[in-house]
Amino acid sequence: MPAGNSADEPAQTKGSRALGKCWLWYPGLEEQDNIVEFVEEASSPSDRAVAQAHRAISLLREYRTRLIADVVTGKLDVREPAARLPEEVDGPEPLDEADALADAEDAMADDLDTELQEAEA
Repeated sequence: MPAGNSADEPAQTKGSRALGKCWLWYPGLEEQDNIVEFVEEASSPSDRAVAQAHRAISLLREYRTRLIADVVTGKLDVREPAARLPEEVDGPEPLDEADALADAEDAMADDLDTELQEAEA
């Protein structure tokens, strides 16, 4: 068998040899520069939004850490605001339909379990 054509040869090597015989067309340097510039301009707003979101997350984490530290060290008294909280807090609202359906299914399953237990008793 000729060199480079054995069955044990990795496919990547075979592909690169075959590719070496092919013509590849690509845009000229000026066109490549134009494409890069266009992609950078097009992605700029989303890059800025991501950066702003990361900054906001960082600030919220910093605020949370500071708030916890102030409560733990006694710099912030939370007894009065805590006393004004309602006795029973309703659960958070579902974020989307899938969550709402899952919650409804859970509630139905709980109701059925309760009914079965009552019927068995």
